[in-house]
Amino acid sequence: MSLPFLPPHDMTLGMIKAHAMQRGHLGLILADIETRYVVQFLHILSLTRAEAEAFYPERRADPYVIESLFLSPVCFFVVSPHPFVGYSGHIVEDFRGFVGRARPDAMERTRYPEKETHGISRDDNSRHCKNRYRPGTLRHKYGDREPYNAVHSSADAEDFAREYGLLREMIARRFAS
Repeated sequence: MSLPFLPPHDMTLGMIKAHAMQRGHLGLILADIETRYVVQFLHILSLTRAEAEAFYPERRADPYVIESLFLSPVCFFVVSPHPFVGYSGHIVEDFRGFVGRARPDAMERTRYPEKETHGISRDDNSRHCKNRYRPGTLRHKYGDREPYNAVHSSADAEDFAREYGLLREMIARRFAS
């Protein structure tokens, strides 16, 4: 099994995170995705620490996040637009809109810093941010709070190319041994 060397045009990469898989949401999330997209590739694997840190370099400094989100099995998938569903012409942005914002409370804290505390620590307040995910998005349906927001999606075309390359390497290493 292998992925094409170059990422195909009009495709993007996503990942169902370990906590969502542990809660039994894999089939539900994939069914929702297939209402608007065609799943071209799907692979479930456990990442090594080095692979997890390479895939999510911005999380490298937080070993708890790396361990909790990535060292248990995760489900990678590559999607393309569904031929019978309206499509903006920009698959990465379109899919990110379907998934939802990673940090729904970030804009709130920036615009309204006085709303952040009200005597509640940021950690206590972040437990309640599920309701801030845009309704109808995958993160609203299956996520709790950042980083337990159920689904990862590539941020932009460059991010997709980097992540796709890393996924190709991870799969090639596993099948080479």
